[in-house]
Amino acid sequence: MCTLHYSPNDKAFDHGTVLSQTPRPGIPVPPGCTVKELTDLLAPIGAQMLVQSLRDGLYKPPHQNKGWKGEELDQGQLTHAPKVSKADGHIKWSSWTADDIVRRVRVMKSLWTEAINKKGETKRLIFSDAEAIALGGFNGNGATVRFVEGQGSGVFRTIVSDQGDGSYAIATSDDRMIRVKKIKEEGKTEREAKVTLRSYIEA
Repeated sequence: MCTLHYSPNDKAFDHGTVLSQTPRPGIPVPPGCTVKELTDLLAPIGAQMLVQSLRDGLYKPPHQNKGWKGEELDQGQLTHAPKVSKADGHIKWSSWTADDIVRRVRVMKSLWTEAINKKGETKRLIFSDAEAIALGGFNGNGATVRFVEGQGSGVFRTIVSDQGDGSYAIATSDDRMIRVKKIKEEGKTEREAKVTLRSYIEA
């Protein structure tokens, strides 16, 4: 949905009295929608809402709450979404599903993880693409990579599979895989996943 707020605090985002809101049941978002596609979908709707609100003088006090979503929910369930930080892009291998990873890559543009190479060094790896694929029917030949989930979270060892085109498939916690084409290792340029993971793969 699109919502227009009035807030006396110019530093607050998504706060204040709801002056206008798109009608029930909201705006359907296509599956797999990217940030740009969502922006292109909502921008003209939001612009039209702003123009109409100015014409109707909704900015003039007293401000009336026109929000309907809050009325549908128990007030105890209403929470403000936290600000997205770099920490939110740290892959949680033991709990995120393949779809979780793909969705976050689509929204955040990239995700990062740490992995242990053959020398025992821990390096940061950045994934800028990912697609979910089925686990069955691949031959991993026993190849694995050790990903670090964070301080005190331990190591997640998972199977990986060369896809034959420079990309690599990486098993996820839900018995599926993500296919990654490009990976950037800290201190180096982005390269094919096969090249970057070469020094991390253990038989």
